[in-house]
Amino acid sequence: MRKYLLLTALVATIGSVGNAQRNTAGWLYTNTALGGAEVAHVTAEGVVKAVVSKGLLSSVLPSCIAMDRDNTHCLLGRASGGLLRIDLAGTIKETICTTAHAVTDVCIDGDGSYIVTAAAGLTKPAALLKITAAGQITTLCEGAPLSVPVSVCVDVRTGDYVVLDGAVSGRLIRVSRDGVSTDVFARLALPIANKCRQDLRTGEFLVCSRVNVSQTIALARVSASGVVNSVIGLELDGKGIASAACDRVSDAVETVCVAAQDALGCAIYTVERATKKVKKVADLGIQAVSCVEAMLCRELQSVCVAPGTWDIRLNITGDASLPCVIAGSLRGSIGFRLPDQRCVALTPDILTQLCVQGGLQPILSNTTARLDLTGRAKARLDVTSMPFLIGSGVRVWFTAVTLDANAAFGIKTICDPIVICL
Repeated sequence: MRKYLLLTALVATIGSVGNAQRNTAGWLYTNTALGGAEVAHVTAEGVVKAVVSKGLLSSVLPSCIAMDRDNTHCLLGRASGGLLRIDLAGTIKETICTTAHAVTDVCIDGDGSYIVTAAAGLTKPAALLKITAAGQITTLCEGAPLSVPVSVCVDVRTGDYVVLDGAVSGRLIRVSRDGVSTDVFARLALPIANKCRQDLRTGEFLVCSRVNVSQTIALARVSASGVVNSVIGLELDGKGIASAACDRVSDAVETVCVAAQDALGCAIYTVERATKKVKKVADLGIQAVSCVEAMLCRELQSVCVAPGTWDIRLNITGDASLPCVIAGSLRGSIGFRLPDQRCVALTPDILTQLCVQGGLQPILSNTTARLDLTGRAKARLDVTSMPFLIGSGVRVWFTAVTLDANAAFGIKTICDPIVICL
């Protein structure tokens, strides 16, 4: 019942119904070829354009890429150790930090910090690191059960970290936020498992395999309990998958973008989850892609600005000046579908209704607003008046929508969900 109350409230804000609008900006990818490494953008129409030229990255060896929390910069992990921040014009803005380990993957945590998997070195065991925007490094865990950690993501259902370890044909390891507790919850038997991303719609994990031979899974879907199923295998003509990026969770058709490669070269494909329909987006020649990331995917992001206080930032350039709602929930991100089949990844509850009605002052403020001329808005979660919640681990989920009379049901853009752990 609550989901219909939420939908009714949103539609009433605008009052009219138009055509559904899909918001896609293509994908970023990077490779690690010495002297030929680059960051490039592939549009949805298949146009490829360099973002950072090969010359600038000749000594960097980028191993991974992720949109930064403000949606205007990218993080670049270095195979030689460390994180860089670059802008979308191709300028290397700063070195965030250097590390004693080779960085194999990076993701953004709910407090705005960076979670990094780091390979073992001659004197250092493999590790999971937490790095602040200012470059302060905290080791969450190192050594066993980590052996060859190659990828990491934040579980939007729990706030924990899920690490793909490439040893023994691939394992998924759940690591608690403080790094104290670890659990190997899935053994994959995938040859050269190398990237893991979460399907925010279902909570499952998508794991890529670089090797794709007869009867081999190239992209696996793994449940939270460790059950492994195939998404695609031989549909890519024997190509292995170097990396994958889920399309936005709100899209009516569940789609995954993959960078697939064999001895002859690499290409970007999209794959429809339900039908396994494969579409080649762009040929990339002989380049070996190390990571692919959905462009401008960080539309909604939380940043801990002080103990007990989070800014919840919205940045959608294409929706400048539109009204928006930043909605929270204490029940989760399982969500529901609109009549046009787009998904709102939030489980509505009383907190959701309060957000739609303007927030819960002063604990949760500015949840209904209008994007500025740059497409930005900001809400604030402040629980300092309830100190028993700080460090409690209580989870609060958020999504955001923009409102437009010309969009279906008055809702134009629906953001991917995030989770804040108090």
